[in-house]
Amino acid sequence: MEQFKAFLQRMMAGRNGVDQLSRALSWISLGILLLSVILTSQFLDVLWLIVYAYSLFRVFSRNIYKRSQENQWYVNHMLRIRAEYSQRKKRFHNRKQYCYFKCPQCNAWLRIPRGTGVVKVTCGKCKHMFKYDAR
Repeated sequence: MEQFKAFLQRMMAGRNGVDQLSRALSWISLGILLLSVILTSQFLDVLWLIVYAYSLFRVFSRNIYKRSQENQWYVNHMLRIRAEYSQRKKRFHNRKQYCYFKCPQCNAWLRIPRGTGVVKVTCGKCKHMFKYDAR
């Protein structure tokens, strides 16, 4: 077992290894594989093979700089998606207490308590002042 572990360490030296993007690609390829089994689609068979092969290519690649740039793009993209999802969930949860709307100038999300009537609002981001009816 120790010899096999040493062999793997020597083989992976100087290679990218498993990162978040290659892990996500592996899960996506598994999902596509399950869909192709259920739907018996040749297109999906080829697609899962391509996605999984790209995932393996990323793991064994020696161009660590390029792979880390791709992974950083993926991580940043996922952070934006998670933040947007979290904000939507929070707005939905508080929808009965607050009225949510966007600033007409910079599209930043703003909120005011429901039932306050017509209010003069100042955007915290761009300092644009406008009236909003929160009835």
